[in-house]
Amino acid sequence: MPASRPFADAHRHLGVLPAYPFYGGPPVSPDVTARATIGELMADLDREGTERALILPNYGVPDAKAAFAFNDLVVEAAQADDRIRCGLWVSPRPQDEGLTATALALAGEPGVRALKVSFLLGARSQDRKWTVAMRWTAVAAKPLNQIPLEVGDSGLVPVFDPTPAYNLVNIYLGYQPIPNVVAAVSVENLLNVDYTKYMCCSTAAGYVVPSPGITFKGSLTVRYGVKGDS
Repeated sequence: MPASRPFADAHRHLGVLPAYPFYGGPPVSPDVTARATIGELMADLDREGTERALILPNYGVPDAKAAFAFNDLVVEAAQADDRIRCGLWVSPRPQDEGLTATALALAGEPGVRALKVSFLLGARSQDRKWTVAMRWTAVAAKPLNQIPLEVGDSGLVPVFDPTPAYNLVNIYLGYQPIPNVVAAVSVENLLNVDYTKYMCCSTAAGYVVPSPGITFKGSLTVRYGVKGDS
């Protein structure tokens, strides 16, 4: 059922990533809700009543080429529907210089509004049973002079509120006592930062979508089955 009031999504992914054996465990899909096509994405927006959305290339596997490959797709989505704006995946790593140059060549395309950079640092014990990782995501400020205006009751007002820059830090600890079992704990927004994503707050429209504070998660993955001859 469509939303009864204006609704915007400031962080949605497009593109389906391959399954990956994270931290030595069995291959798993990093994002089971991701959409593969622009048509599927727009159908979701229609069903939800989402009026505006910022779409990012899907990411989450330790292969930079997988995220870079979706840059053209998100640009195409932004140009296919006026509700959609997009961000591009870029990287500061020297080995990704060519991929980043190709991505930045799209920065002037209609609908492009952001660049996405995320860092993941990790280590594994010598016996490969313990894994620790940290992800740091830096988000730039969105000042008032970069926000489109619309006509309100008191004249021209910004479509969304300006948002300050912020940094998010997530940490992960995994333990694999045997090959088929992985126990893990994680802490998201470790610094308990009070932040608001761009496009999630509009004083003029009367809605605010708060972002979560520090969040603790735990999981236990057990793989069953017998390895075949093939």
